Amino acid sequence: GRPVSALMSGGVVTVGRDADVSEIVELMLEEKLSAVAVVETGTTELAGVISYMDILEAALPMLSAE
Repeated sequence: GRPVSALMSGGVVTVGRDADVSEIVELMLEEKLSAVAVVETGTTELAGVISYMDILEAALPMLSAE
């Protein structure tokens, strides 16, 4: 089989764990990203990934509120 390195893209965009969600949304829109890696603030240690689906899921209750 082919190694994942043959398919992956480099130049991963990261944000710190304490980044503001609205700033992440702006970044995702500007860069046309579907997900952003979240790193521990001040390091390159991966803490997780936030995707547009995570953001939409969090926004749904606010959009549905009357």
